[in-house]
Amino acid sequence: MEELFSSPDISDFPLSLHLAMIQDDVRMKAFSQALRQSITPQSIVIDIGTGTGILAFLAARYGARKVIGLDRGGLIREARRIKALNFADAPVTFHTKDVICDELPRAKADVLVCELLGNFGIDENVVEVLIRARTEMLKHGGVMIPRDLRLMMAPVQCTKAYRGAVSWQKKQWDIDFSPLQERAYNTVYQTSGEEVQLLAAPVVLAAIDFTTIEGPITVSRVSITFRRAGKLHGLSGWFRSTLGDDIVLDSGPDTVQTHWGQVFFPIGEPLSVKRGGRLEVEFKERLAGDEIRWSWSGEITPAEGAQAVLFNYRAIREFPGYL
Repeated sequence: MEELFSSPDISDFPLSLHLAMIQDDVRMKAFSQALRQSITPQSIVIDIGTGTGILAFLAARYGARKVIGLDRGGLIREARRIKALNFADAPVTFHTKDVICDELPRAKADVLVCELLGNFGIDENVVEVLIRARTEMLKHGGVMIPRDLRLMMAPVQCTKAYRGAVSWQKKQWDIDFSPLQERAYNTVYQTSGEEVQLLAAPVVLAAIDFTTIEGPITVSRVSITFRRAGKLHGLSGWFRSTLGDDIVLDSGPDTVQTHWGQVFFPIGEPLSVKRGGRLEVEFKERLAGDEIRWSWSGEITPAEGAQAVLFNYRAIREFPGYL
């Protein structure tokens, strides 16, 4: 169920998504364990993108001396009401701040937590947010949650997702809408729970160390060898993120499903591939104002001696979050 209209003072995520995040046991257990592992009675914790305040409240529950929640959205007013109702005496304060643009609190964090992970990890601008937060608000030797982010990708046979991407090829009410097909290919889709067959081992498209990175990724390239024959429908993408010692959050198709699911990148018409074939992929990300622009292109050699097939698509998403 998707919300058609949100209340006028909520400018970012719909409430249904906030509820899905709170009810996502994989997400909540991982962040809860990482906070419990990192917090001491002397810790100052800063929670970026606090939303409902759930991670800020857990930080206080685990004994933090002071917790500061930052968010640019209007939901922060309700976070204050939730605090008054449940944690009236807790050392938690909330501030309306855009971490990219606004002047930041002068407090220095022992623990900096930020759950701005999108369906493909990077699509809520978490890299730029954490670079500034780390530079201006984290003590030397302080803890970052998450520590890193790996963007994973694999070629897949996924009939259901592909049907959703090619639905314009069939006539509707005896009308040919096929001119819309190219636009549908230039779209990134969310998948979750669909039957997905990986045609090759997942590869790390990009590895981001939040403790050292100085700028957002722009271009990533990988080379993949097909390990099995099948019908190639597109590319599946997801993320793995280290939150703490032995705490890894994985949104992949072969793990317990999370609210993130995976993303699906079409590559045009489906292609029969054989074991030993090759796939070269180039992925680009560019931020332009309030838009995220992704492009994925590459070359597929379905089998030895076969003619290579090229693909090149792009998608633009307007994102009213931390951009």
